[in-house]
Amino acid sequence: MSCSSRKLQGQNGKFGYTANAQGGSISGFAIANDGSISLIDADGRTAVVGGGNIDLALSGNSRYLYQLDGDRSISGFRIEADGHLTAVGNVAGLPASTVGLVAR
Repeated sequence: MSCSSRKLQGQNGKFGYTANAQGGSISGFAIANDGSISLIDADGRTAVVGGGNIDLALSGNSRYLYQLDGDRSISGFRIEADGHLTAVGNVAGLPASTVGLVAR
């Protein structure tokens, strides 16, 4: 699985996520109290988002994950209690100059 350099950990320290640019997915990891990590999903695909994963950002309360795609769209996901992601919406048609993502 090819991963971008973007990785995130929520404020509660329970979950972390990486954008897999060429694999078109987001991998979720459970983080144990001792710092060890394990995949949330055995195949490493917590969400399948299509190729061109550019960036990830967490909301300030770590309840939502946002993903910027190469087609210049942003997808939102709710982070469930077990770390799985549930799609909550998508915004398309961003300017071609869009290269990064920040969330509050």
